[in-house]
Amino acid sequence: GVSFALQSRPVLSFTD
Repeated sequence: GVSFALQSRPVLSFTD
């Protein structure tokens, strides 16, 4: 449910 960058690149992934 929270969007945050998991990768080194500025990519927002929707997780939790």
